[in-house]
Amino acid sequence: MIFIGIIAFLFGVGIAPPVFGWMTWKHFDQRVASFIVGGTDRWESGMAMMQDARPEQWSSFMWEDRLVQDNMPKIRDCRIAATQTKVARSCLIVVKPDTVE
Repeated sequence: MIFIGIIAFLFGVGIAPPVFGWMTWKHFDQRVASFIVGGTDRWESGMAMMQDARPEQWSSFMWEDRLVQDNMPKIRDCRIAATQTKVARSCLIVVKPDTVE
């Protein structure tokens, strides 16, 4: 009986946590949060939570993302040129006006 207890203890301490942690509970907290927020996936839920928690910072983040996306070809070309020459480069980008919603 003691042998079975020792084996059960070793399984519970050494084997079960990594196995079950990898199989069943991976990102469990994120899945629960996503379900509670009601997003279609964790990405959408995360966006909703960030927007709700810090609206000003979210607005800034969205503006910065739009700036990069609008200028992606120019930024890519400038980065390639800087990498090839191993010298920092100035790049001209276009900033579009904000749209009124």
